[in-house]
Amino acid sequence: MVNLSFQITNSATVSFRYSRIPSASGDYSGYFWDRSFDVRLDIVKENKLLPEVTLGLQDFIGTGKYSGEYLVASKSIINKLRLTGGIGWGMLSGNQITSYGSRIVTDNKFGGGLKYKHLFKGPIGAFGGIEYDTPIKNLQFKVEYSSNNRERTSHFIPTISTEKVNYGLDYKLNDNLKKYFE
Repeated sequence: MVNLSFQITNSATVSFRYSRIPSASGDYSGYFWDRSFDVRLDIVKENKLLPEVTLGLQDFIGTGKYSGEYLVASKSIINKLRLTGGIGWGMLSGNQITSYGSRIVTDNKFGGGLKYKHLFKGPIGAFGGIEYDTPIKNLQFKVEYSSNNRERTSHFIPTISTEKVNYGLDYKLNDNLKKYFE
């Protein structure tokens, strides 16, 4: 899989993903290439009263195998603590809390097709997280509750984790480089 992401403005990021997807049996004898595009828009900047609010579309141009939309808010509560919460559709609705409309995604085996009729429809999942700046300089502890619906990818990656709670450490080596530990 190859990911290429770039920030086109201070509040917009786009990504291109090119991945080789194996057959249902898990081998690469019957694979195809999937091209997909994502977009992330920061629609509200955090201030003293309001959280940062971001809207995202995953695989809205592509085969639709990884499609999902999300709306997320993040707010720093005190100097060392940041809370995040959001809702997601499609791939991000694995722990369904409600539903809106029906989500029908037509699979375009060659990718590159614009998918828009299913946006923000179907089951809705909730997710959230906490980031804590530890007393060790540049080290953060993170924990999240994920709404990722892994059943769509479980036949591609048979050993994928089904855990909903994830945690890890994030160490910032310098302004340009971070190391993630899970």
